[in-house]
Amino acid sequence: MTVTTDKSSRATAANDQGGIREEIPAKYLPRYQQWKREFLATETGRQQWVAYQNNPNFTLTLVVSRDNLEGGTTGNYRVGTTPAN
Repeated sequence: MTVTTDKSSRATAANDQGGIREEIPAKYLPRYQQWKREFLATETGRQQWVAYQNNPNFTLTLVVSRDNLEGGTTGNYRVGTTPAN
């Protein structure tokens, strides 16, 4: 798992082998860590986290930003191609 406090890792995260990337500014890190503790305190939260963390074909990037006025959104989809058999 990668936790960064700057935006420079966004380009490299797409090239990694899946898992969870966390891009959390230092200003929001304590609040994010509290949310994550609460999320992982539930069985469903732990199952989901492990499923995303261990999926080499899927990268989940969590970004906390003041710029997102809607609170939570999805985006930046990238669909890769699979090699022909």
